[in-house]
Amino acid sequence: MHTDTPPGRTVSLGRWAAMLLLPESRRVLDMLESKGSPGLGDALLDRAQLIAELVPSCIAICLTEPSSGVTVALADPAAELAPPPQERRSADLGDVLSERRWRHERAADSDARCAASISMAFYEHERVTGELSAYATRPDAFTSHTNVLLALVGASAQTAVMNHDLPMHGLHDAREGPARLAGREAVEIAVGYLMARDGIDPDTARLYLTRAAAHAGIDPSAYAQALVDER
Repeated sequence: MHTDTPPGRTVSLGRWAAMLLLPESRRVLDMLESKGSPGLGDALLDRAQLIAELVPSCIAICLTEPSSGVTVALADPAAELAPPPQERRSADLGDVLSERRWRHERAADSDARCAASISMAFYEHERVTGELSAYATRPDAFTSHTNVLLALVGASAQTAVMNHDLPMHGLHDAREGPARLAGREAVEIAVGYLMARDGIDPDTARLYLTRAAAHAGIDPSAYAQALVDER
């Protein structure tokens, strides 16, 4: 199934959900599209519609491209359950050990809204081409639809993992998307620079970057960016 909604815009997913691309994911997809690589956004939108129509309590969906490590995500704005800070402070919570207070504080916990998660991988020619994670507010959201869901989105049943990401780390990865994509580009530029400067092949250049970054105690992308800035 294909949506006519361009990447980086509001995505209406039937009558059950209306999800938005995270602002960081909009930036990532715009960056990829400008380089002639729009496929990640299309893959996310197509599968997100299928999942949201099958699982009404789904509140977020993330898709990762293993080759780049970049994650993009859609999330339902209505899933922001945390009350405003002033409301949280002024609420009459009663006894500090009461169940009412515990429930109130859990409602204010950004991780509490996720009661179920499912992750799966997609293969092409025996190579992983994508990893998807979906999150829902109902504990049984994915258990009764697992096989149908996997068949609809084209993932292998052997790759399905339930409830391993209740803290929704996938959304954090998506928010880091622009920085990770920029870091990858810095590495590619630095590799090209080292190849031209030292007359070495790409693998040797990458090995040099990795070792130099480890020696400096920083991430290879940060070292690459520093090297590019000093050219």
